[in-house]
Amino acid sequence: MPGRVRLPGAVLVVAAAVCWGTGGLAGSVLGSGSVLSPVAVGCYRLAVAAVVLLAVQAVSRQIHGLLGAVAGLVARRGDAVRVLGVGLGLAVFQLCYFVAVRELGVSVATLLTLGLAPVLVTAVAGVLLGERAGPRLRVAMPAALVGLVLLVGVGVGVGAVPGSGGSSPVGVLAACTSAAGYAAVTLLGRSLSARVQPAHVTTLGFVVAASASLPVGLAAGMGFVPDLRAVVLVAYLGVVPTALAYTLFFAGLRRTASGTASVLTLVEPLTATLLAVLLLGERLGPVQWCGAALLLGAVLALSLPDRRRMPTLGG
Repeated sequence: MPGRVRLPGAVLVVAAAVCWGTGGLAGSVLGSGSVLSPVAVGCYRLAVAAVVLLAVQAVSRQIHGLLGAVAGLVARRGDAVRVLGVGLGLAVFQLCYFVAVRELGVSVATLLTLGLAPVLVTAVAGVLLGERAGPRLRVAMPAALVGLVLLVGVGVGVGAVPGSGGSSPVGVLAACTSAAGYAAVTLLGRSLSARVQPAHVTTLGFVVAASASLPVGLAAGMGFVPDLRAVVLVAYLGVVPTALAYTLFFAGLRRTASGTASVLTLVEPLTATLLAVLLLGERLGPVQWCGAALLLGAVLALSLPDRRRMPTLGG
């Protein structure tokens, strides 16, 4: 369409990561004064996102397009399986991460989940999607992971779990499973981006994720207390760091290699940390500021235009 602005894929992925980072602050505020369990919050977050995305499709009169996409997926069974995989990956990523946080604490869970995910994505993308890591990514990924460790994990060992007295095999397994779920979402979303609109992938993925997580939430006792602040925060988590963020993320995957996208999403903990400094009065030490600078530098390096044109899937 003439005059239509197409943002670079890296910009869309970074925007998604910033949205995810605001979810950390909202989740922290919600957890400080709510009786909702982390698993319940995760389930409600997925449910709100699914409802909002379906409503947007209906209001924008795109529901026929969504139904057409479903019909196309039925005809292409491989893509239907991929969409189911995206939904299940979203559910696994969300729910297992909350288990890891409970067992290991936020810092260690974040390090394991977000640190392992880019490695998994890059390794598998080379085999399944034929995406080879270029020189820039081979330098930026280690730099970003070191920055993540310095920013999030200063003074925290795997055995430094509050109240546990040691490392938790259950927590480590949950964090690794969460990372695998995130990697599956990224790889399958990238594969689908050639044939399915990002909004359709996002909507169908969250419908599957919400449906899959509901039995887990019911088993965990996902009661809801009529608390206005909790309602507002859960709604925010479902809309901005989930529905909007993943729509941006899947759109960005159309024009961004999987490995690069997985590193760019490390802007999430950076955003969450900076918001905590600005709004909650938390302070960072010199080492943490160095980690933030290293992580930001890696992200900026990957965001710069590449002379080698990245193929646009489906575009």
